[in-house]
Amino acid sequence: VLIAGGENGGAALATVEIYDPTAKTFAQLAAGNNLGAGRAGHTATLISSPSADPAVILMVGGDGPGDAELYSYNQAGNSGSTTPTAGTPLANPSVARSFHTATRLPDGLVVLTGGIVSSAADNSVEFYDPATDGFSTVSGTLSTARQGHTAVLLGNGSVLVAAGSGTTTASGGLASAATYTPPFD
Repeated sequence: VLIAGGENGGAALATVEIYDPTAKTFAQLAAGNNLGAGRAGHTATLISSPSADPAVILMVGGDGPGDAELYSYNQAGNSGSTTPTAGTPLANPSVARSFHTATRLPDGLVVLTGGIVSSAADNSVEFYDPATDGFSTVSGTLSTARQGHTAVLLGNGSVLVAAGSGTTTASGGLASAATYTPPFD
């Protein structure tokens, strides 16, 4: 299990740790294997095959850079690296967001929903396409702005988006859910 980023004492972390469920231990990777930037409130979505080595994880947003990066974890060598590297930029999402969701769809696209954008709960939706390393917005939006919510891929390919908050604090809790079917527009 790969654990990337987080927060410690108000500072976003760039560290990467591996949890071994068999040994029930955590091991932090060496400093040269960190994320490109500290991130907290971000998403980490596996975009490669679960058995691929290296595993490729899409990191998006969070308190910190608000951009995106691909992190490659080499299981055999217990090491990692981040993209973009010099000369191979990864496109950024249309907006910097935190406390959003990122759900991988059966076709490999990753849908980003809601979150906090410009200090407010947001209802925007956009996609990351691993084939082009690009993000694209859609005309459709969530019916309710929300952050801190959950999004679950359902067996029919639609995405259930539920709960969260309609404000930037937990006091705006939402007791609602909606189902969205790609292409969302």
